[in-house]
Amino acid sequence: MNKLQTFIISLLLIGCCGETELPKNRLKGEVKMLTEYNVRIVYDSINNPIRDTISVVKRNYNDRNQIVERNEDFTFSDETMNITYEYNRCNRLEKERVKMSFDSSVVDVDYIYKGSLLKQTISESSRDSITFEQIGFYKYNTDKKLIENSTAQLFIDLKTGDTIKNSLQIDKYNQNEVVIESEIKYQEKPTKNGRTEYFYKAEDLIKTLEYNQNDSLIATYRFEYKKDQIGNWIERKTFKNDKLNSIKMWNIVYK
Repeated sequence: MNKLQTFIISLLLIGCCGETELPKNRLKGEVKMLTEYNVRIVYDSINNPIRDTISVVKRNYNDRNQIVERNEDFTFSDETMNITYEYNRCNRLEKERVKMSFDSSVVDVDYIYKGSLLKQTISESSRDSITFEQIGFYKYNTDKKLIENSTAQLFIDLKTGDTIKNSLQIDKYNQNEVVIESEIKYQEKPTKNGRTEYFYKAEDLIKTLEYNQNDSLIATYRFEYKKDQIGNWIERKTFKNDKLNSIKMWNIVYK
C-alpha cells in the first residue's frame, strides 16, 4: 500500500466507521487516557490462530470527558497519524487537525452546526495531483435526535479537472442515536456496493449482518466483551462467521 492509499484510508476511518468519537462519547466515568490495541487474527497452514497487532491508538481527554488528542501508530507501515480536536466556546467540536508522519501538511476536518445540532462535516486533502474531499450531512427528527448521516467521498484529478464521486455511505440511527443500518454505494464499482445491519443488547453491539450488492447475506459478525468495574468494555473479540477475526483491547486510565 502506498502512502496516498494509507492517507485516504485513514481519512475514511475517521469519518465513516462506527467507531468514530462523535457525535457522543459513550464512555462511563471520568476518563483521562485510553490506549487501544487493534489485533487481527491470522491462521497458519494447520489453522492455528496467530495474533498480529496492526495499530496502537492513544486518546487523551479533557476535564469534560471530551477527546482532545488521538495518536495512532500503524505497526504494519511504521507510520503514525496524530489528530488534535478543537472545541468552540460552547464546548462543541469545531475542528479536527489530522497529521500523518510522512507528510508535512495538516488536514482539517471542519464541523458545522445549525443551532446546537451538527449539520455538516467537511475535509479536503491534496497529494500527488489528486484532491480528496469528504463531506458529511446529518439529519434529525422533530425531537432533535440524529436519524441519518450521509457521507460522500470525491476524488478530483487536478491535471484533468475530472471529478469522481467515489462512494456514498448512508448510516441510519435508532432512538438512542446508535447506528442500526449502513449502506454504501460505489459509483465506479457497483459490485462493491453493500449493506450492514447492526444489532445491540442494551448498549453493546453484539452482531452485524453484511450483505452484498444483490442484498445476499455474505458475512455474520459476532462480538464478545470483557468489562471493567465501571462498565466500560476493555476487550472486544470479533468473530466472522463464528471464527475469531480480531481483538480490540482498551487500557483505560481514570481521573
